[in-house]
Amino acid sequence: MRKLVVALLLLIPIIGAAQTYLSEDFEGTWPPSEWQVLQSTSYGWQQGDGTGWGDPSVYNGTYMAVFDVWNTSSGDTGVLVTDTVDLTSASSPRLKFYYINTSGSDYVSVDYSTDYGATWTNLDTLTIASDWTEYTYSLPTSSVMVRFFGY
Repeated sequence: MRKLVVALLLLIPIIGAAQTYLSEDFEGTWPPSEWQVLQSTSYGWQQGDGTGWGDPSVYNGTYMAVFDVWNTSSGDTGVLVTDTVDLTSASSPRLKFYYINTSGSDYVSVDYSTDYGATWTNLDTLTIASDWTEYTYSLPTSSVMVRFFGY
């Protein structure tokens, strides 16, 4: 069973008080507004409810973002990417999300771009996490796009 699952939440605090610039719980339509799904297969990033074969339970709520590599061919990829988020006035912006991948040899690269997707800076490459794990990364104070690149 090879299925990557990511629940995402983008939080950016401003001057000691948390101001949210983008927050997504994947409970509404798929893909959510302010997000794009780009992939080389009809599988890849999907909205999951934790009832699919091999899916872990949803972290919070009813749905989550799921990168389904079980049904994809070798070499297929999927990208879940935000629209541009303006963080120019943010103080110490951060990306925060929860992630689980209980098995497999697959990866999710967490990246950001400050040039509308022309180039990407890698924050981390995630592999196995046997339980829901919180990840937090600093982001630059500029206009950014964040992507989760599954492969």
